[in-house]
Amino acid sequence: MATMRLGLAAVVCLVAAGCGSPVTPSPPGQPASVVTIAAGGDADVYHYDPPTVTVRLNTPVEVHFVDHDVVDHTWTVFDGDGTTVLANLTVAKEGDEASGSFTFTKAGTYQFWCTIPGHKGFGEVGRLTVTP
Repeated sequence: MATMRLGLAAVVCLVAAGCGSPVTPSPPGQPASVVTIAAGGDADVYHYDPPTVTVRLNTPVEVHFVDHDVVDHTWTVFDGDGTTVLANLTVAKEGDEASGSFTFTKAGTYQFWCTIPGHKGFGEVGRLTVTP
């Protein structure tokens, strides 16, 4: 079964200007080659911003993941079976950041959620679409 090639980088810093600014995702339905995803923040700590991401098939995408509250979070993408991990980044505290480069080799729609116990049940879930 085709999965994606993972190229995880160690925890690194996001572009400094992006740390305190709102997330600006690519326009809906438009694939991105660089994506910034925030976890938590505001009154609801159990969410992603943006909750949906679209990327292009067989094209490396750089994902920047940042924690906007004091709770640990993961951004974990699963294959259709819900158990095979395709991508994973972890942040541990407010201001923590992680980045990774991922290449998705199978078009489709995948779910991502936080694997910290309880977070998925509280609604920390999202959708990743891989387009040809």
